[in-house]
Amino acid sequence: LSDSSSSDRIIIWQGCLDMLKDWWVSGLGLGPGAFSTVYPFYSYGISSVAPHSHMQFMEMLIELGIFGFISYIWFMFELIKRSCMGSKHADKSKANISIACAAAVTGLVFVGLFEYCWFYPRVMLAFFVAGAMGAQDNEKQNLEIK
Repeated sequence: LSDSSSSDRIIIWQGCLDMLKDWWVSGLGLGPGAFSTVYPFYSYGISSVAPHSHMQFMEMLIELGIFGFISYIWFMFELIKRSCMGSKHADKSKANISIACAAAVTGLVFVGLFEYCWFYPRVMLAFFVAGAMGAQDNEKQNLEIK
């Protein structure tokens, strides 16, 4: 906790948890503008200015509310599962792509425990490209299997 980056995150997370007490059902709405407008009322100490919650899962819960958050978790689980399942019935090159896409999305999920990854447009683009590639191979395979 001696690192200012780590200690600042914990202080921001405390403020975010207080925000969730009031906004857990409906959420604040999408985008950094909604967060930046409301967060100062819940902030602690010197952390009154924060562009986001510094945690992907908390940010989704704050922005989308509980029902959007459940949808987000379901989406992530399905995306990883479909990418993995797409590798079972594909040739080796497509299987490798599906597994790589599943690994990329899984990696971003783990990074999301400590950072709001989608705050950076290039990371968000990479996530959705990897997700689309993994889902595309799987959808083609599912049509052939059925």
